[in-house]
Amino acid sequence: VVIGLILAGRWAWARFGGTVVARSSPAVEVLSRTSVAARSHVLLLRVGGRILVVGDSAAGLRGLAEVTDPDEVASLLEAVTSAKTTSAS
Repeated sequence: VVIGLILAGRWAWARFGGTVVARSSPAVEVLSRTSVAARSHVLLLRVGGRILVVGDSAAGLRGLAEVTDPDEVASLLEAVTSAKTTSAS
């Protein structure tokens, strides 16, 4: 449901002349963005206590997976935090 709302909102905004602006939100946080091909990315989004894995390409956003297990969420958050700390050094 959440992914559907995000996709529909982005599509409607772009379709009717709006521009997509990335803003910080307490409800949705982009944890990671990894390029997998030209103009194609995999995003990790934190939405509440879940992590959504989303594909972003020229065709739009597509939900790939949802991580709800607390241990897996904690592990991913630790990996993202560790990667950010290492890259900032």
